[in-house]
Amino acid sequence: MKNKKQSVYTWKAISVATFFGGPITAGFLIGKNFKTFGKKDESKNSIFLGALIQILLFGAIYFTPDAYWGKLYYVILPAIYTVLAALLVKRLQGKQIEETLKKKGTVASLPHIAGYTLIGILLNGIFIAQLIFGTSDSGFENKIQMEDKVLLYYNEKMDKANSQEIATAIKESRFLEGSKGADLFLGPGDDNYKLMFVLASENLLKDTGFLKSFHDFEDYMNKNLNLDKEVSVCFTSKDMTTEYALPDFQDNKSTKKKAMADLQVFFINQNINLYHTKNIDKTYLQKMQEAILELPGYFPPEEGIDIVFLDNGPDFSLKFFVLKEYWGETEITDMLKSTVEYISGKDMGKPIKLILVDNRDYSEIEL
Repeated sequence: MKNKKQSVYTWKAISVATFFGGPITAGFLIGKNFKTFGKKDESKNSIFLGALIQILLFGAIYFTPDAYWGKLYYVILPAIYTVLAALLVKRLQGKQIEETLKKKGTVASLPHIAGYTLIGILLNGIFIAQLIFGTSDSGFENKIQMEDKVLLYYNEKMDKANSQEIATAIKESRFLEGSKGADLFLGPGDDNYKLMFVLASENLLKDTGFLKSFHDFEDYMNKNLNLDKEVSVCFTSKDMTTEYALPDFQDNKSTKKKAMADLQVFFINQNINLYHTKNIDKTYLQKMQEAILELPGYFPPEEGIDIVFLDNGPDFSLKFFVLKEYWGETEITDMLKSTVEYISGKDMGKPIKLILVDNRDYSEIEL
């Protein structure tokens, strides 16, 4: 009786199957090779690791904004794990595959390879379908692409024109400019339009800088939109099972806000706000933004900072909020003076007066 010939999966076959079927297919085929070589423990470990990596990959995709993935999920990631699988096969099984083929082994048949690949494709298909229908079940089946990696999903009860107007206002606010990826969800509330952001951590709801930036953003939206209802910013958990209101905080009701109520806000970034008079040309605002972002040492991007920029006619005023007891600190005043000089170098067209404002009584001094 003739011995059954051993069949093995070459690195080329495993690479093709992995690209289309994913890490779970790679793990299974590498495990099949180990089984052929009589290494049962390695075979089980390979299958387990392939399945684990696939699950972790699904989890990462599920909890990351849709717009962030794009070509990354469909092309780049498959290319990465395909190359890794090929390298692993060559390193761990290359010699044994060659020896098996030289003796009495054969290359696994194309139907076998195609069959296992198809199983991997079906598993990926089930996951992708779950993502698609999971979004639909939540009632946010329509979407608007706002930035490269920013999507606004809106409820079927939302008017399309209103949704587009809100999306345009979000984009013009520059609130999410430079974002690595974000999914926003828009739906009708009882007496408002609820704009939900995915909350990374509940601890952020205790961060006054974080809350202030979203309150300012909400104010901007309602000042610049002319809808039948106001926009109310809120948050949702990553799985969209828990909703969080935007907490109020003391600074949001302060005299500082009242003092700037008649000013427009221009978002330098998510944490730095530039309050300005309505008559200032947008070109000057963009020059201010450019200058401030070029000075990260003076304006740390993670800190909440308010700046007031006024057009007085013959000149501009640039106001910084500094406690009165620090007005005499040359380190602070010299830094702000050099900041104004740097901004003036952006061809602002008019001189800029530097003014310090006390955070408590809002008294002012011109430097």
